[in-house]
Amino acid sequence: MYEHGIQRDSAAWRGFVKASFLLAAAAVGVGIYFLPVDYWAKGYMAMGMLFLTASSIILTKTIRDEHEAQKIIHQIQDVKTERILKEYDGKFLTLPKQEQARPVSPNANQTSDSASTSIHFKTAQQEQQA
Repeated sequence: MYEHGIQRDSAAWRGFVKASFLLAAAAVGVGIYFLPVDYWAKGYMAMGMLFLTASSIILTKTIRDEHEAQKIIHQIQDVKTERILKEYDGKFLTLPKQEQARPVSPNANQTSDSASTSIHFKTAQQEQQA
């Protein structure tokens, strides 16, 4: 389900996530309550559970915000790229016609016993001048 380019979770998934969180928090709370220790130890455990829960929520929000910021940065970069492509569209597609150099036979003056044979390239203009 997409709304304004943002993927939305279904109501069933959101309900499942909330129920899972509440069940896990209740299970830890009941476990702490029935621990065979003094109240100060139970308080310490409960305080640790609350800090861990809060830091998990904050970490999740921070990661989500960072991801959203990266999406916005990428959208801006995509828009800039599209603008550059539209601006230069067609300017570099038609290249000026250049003469193709084609190989011609080596000079008749060269001896055939040389180890390397060189091939000379001439354009049509050079052939007409010769």
